[in-house]
This record gives sequence, C-alpha cells and structure tokens, in this order.
Amino acid sequence: GGNRTSRASRIGQAMRGESGDPDHPMGKTMKTVVVVPVYNERRTVLSVLDGLRALGALVSEIVVVEDGSSDGSGEIIAEWARGKDGVTLIKHPTNRGYSEALLTGFRYAIDKVHSGQLSANDAVATVDADGQHDPSELPGFLRVMEEQTLDVVWARRDFSLYPWLKRTGNRMMSIIGSFFAGFHYKDVESGYCVYRIRSQERRVAKKCRTRWEP
Repeated sequence: GGNRTSRASRIGQAMRGESGDPDHPMGKTMKTVVVVPVYNERRTVLSVLDGLRALGALVSEIVVVEDGSSDGSGEIIAEWARGKDGVTLIKHPTNRGYSEALLTGFRYAIDKVHSGQLSANDAVATVDADGQHDPSELPGFLRVMEEQTLDVVWARRDFSLYPWLKRTGNRMMSIIGSFFAGFHYKDVESGYCVYRIRSQERRVAKKCRTRWEP
C-alpha cells in the first residue's frame, strides 16, 4: 500500500454537467457503483471492501475486478462476498493490467445503464485495493460532484511523504497529461476518481469489447 489520500485533498474538476439536461439528477438520488481493480492485494483488499461496505446505501454496488491474481486474492474475495448483496466479482482469467481492469468495471456499469438498471447520470467511482485510498472520503467527493454539477471528480494525493523521485515523476506525467488534455491536472496518476457514467461511454466505446467471467 501507499499513503492514503489526504482529507485536505484537492478536488479536480474535469467536466461540468449540462445544466439544461432534463435528466440531470438534481433533486434525485444518485446511485454510485464502485469499481475496485485487484491484482495480488490479498493483504489489503478486504479492509478496503469493508470500508466501502461501511458507507451503507451510499454505495449501490461494489464491483471487484480480479485481474488474474496469483496470490489467492480471488479466493479470499469470493469468500468475503458470499451472501452479500450489492457485491459483484468479475474475474479475468489472466492479468490484463490496471487499465483493462478499470475498463471491465466501466463496461459493467454502462451495460446496466443500457438495461435500465442505472441512469447515465449515476456515478461510477474507482478505488484501488492497496489501501492508499480512504473509502470514508468518497461521500465528500460525491457531495462535490452533485453540488457543483460535475461530471468528473479527481482526487489529488498528498505527496509530502512520497520520495522525491516519485513526486518528480508524477509532476512530469501531470504536465504532459495536462498539455494533451487541455486541462490542468495536478495528479494525473491518481486512481481515486468519480465519474458520471455518461462521461465514460465514449471512452469505453473506443476499446474492443472483452468478455468477463462473473
């Protein structure tokens, strides 16, 4: 694991929602699906999942994407998930990498929009399984998203305790990412994010669809 996201984290605004959208969820209850990609995180993943479960009805569903772990993560997650409502385990038979694990989770949420179980204005959050993201901060991110009518909320990590090389590398990646995106990212590598599901549809559509094994 790494350092937990600071409670003083800066909230990044990537896109604003359209105020004229008749389906905008102002005054409605926004559902939130949390995607947790897992690869060899058996020591920390259950504490992360317990933290998300502790948020109660705020989290509509936890989607764990087990990315071909070799340390038994999949087995302990399956045992933990047994009998729990609102928990879905998706297994990749082989390791596909962090980005593909996220895309699998996003596809799952988007398919639920297409089947009418979710709205495109509902949220999908990403939380890493290594313990560096504090689930108790998620309600604050969701509150900012709704109050400011945002499509994306991006957490900035507290780098004060990170090694100099890590801070420098992240700064360079954030500068490069900001240049190509046309938006000033302060922590482009942060994995603690919340998106309106609609904001990810175009991104996911560019990728070839893959199959998952529930």
